[in-house]
Amino acid sequence: MIFTSKEKSAIISTLSAIMKADGSVDDREQKLLDDIFRKFAITLEEYKTSVRMTKAECRQIYNEMPEDKQEQVQRYLLEMAGVDDKVDLRELRAIREMM
Repeated sequence: MIFTSKEKSAIISTLSAIMKADGSVDDREQKLLDDIFRKFAITLEEYKTSVRMTKAECRQIYNEMPEDKQEQVQRYLLEMAGVDDKVDLRELRAIREMM
């Protein structure tokens, strides 16, 4: 699936928020984020944009995506929440805030 630059930035921003939501970053979470960076071929500019994005901006971008993209993003977010074998309520809250 091909995401726009803006969509990729919103996804990376939200994945980063989920990764940090429980107060610790597991090596598996960092590896997943690194894998998605490579898969998306994230540019330095897209990364910088993702760091500056607000939750509201991410949510707006997500809501403007077609349904098939939204479903794929949901899979990425849920994968990040569970990659360390424990899903924290703060991680679920971060996912809910995007949607």
